[in-house]
Amino acid sequence: MGTSDSKMEEALDVARSKRLNTDKLSLAALRSQFTNSSGQSIDQAQLTSARFRQEERLRADIRRERRLRQQAIAERVIAMQETLATDLAVQHELTLDALEREMRESMENDLAELEREALAQEEGRLRSEYELRLSRQVEVLQEQYEIEQDLRLEEHKERLKQDIEAELQQEHRQRVEVQKERIALDYNQELQHRIREMESSLSKEMESRFKEMEGSELNRLEESHSARLAEREEQLRHGIRTRLEQQLRARLKQREARLK
Repeated sequence: MGTSDSKMEEALDVARSKRLNTDKLSLAALRSQFTNSSGQSIDQAQLTSARFRQEERLRADIRRERRLRQQAIAERVIAMQETLATDLAVQHELTLDALEREMRESMENDLAELEREALAQEEGRLRSEYELRLSRQVEVLQEQYEIEQDLRLEEHKERLKQDIEAELQQEHRQRVEVQKERIALDYNQELQHRIREMESSLSKEMESRFKEMEGSELNRLEESHSARLAEREEQLRHGIRTRLEQQLRARLKQREARLK
């Protein structure tokens, strides 16, 4: 804003100095031609008063436009502050969600470890009981049924094998489920990280575009304002020149009438 205002003031000073030089030349020419005219001082005072009024209107327009630009910039700053506050709130919620996921993962890991230990202890106890029972049954079978010993022993071993296999399959399924949950958590964390990176990149890109648009808009406004000032100056010059020519013709006619 400071650079554009200074450029605007310089343009006004240059235009004002050119207009004053032109007015001085025109007035000097008229003064040299009509030194004996009694209405010259009145016309000069009117021209000066009109020029001062025009300059005051120009200054008022410039001050009004400056206030509008400052108000627009203040509104943009407020909008950017609100956007920043929203982004900070979203980041805070994401941080809380990440902490909650980490605590849940730790708790689930601890529970899984306790469950595995309990299963191992129970399996050891069951194995000990089965082995003890098997040993006693074998001793009884050896005493009572020497003929059926091998058959019953094989049947019992097969049942025990199936039980152990079922337990191992159950444990395997539980481990697979735990691994699936861990992979899902890792995927969600990576997804959140990429989303944050994408939001940061888009925010920087939008900020850069906003600055470029703002600069282009300011340049366009300055060019438009300079064009309006030049057009207004040309209109004033044409009006002054026309009025002076009319006054000159009227005085020449008056002089011709007096000479006749």
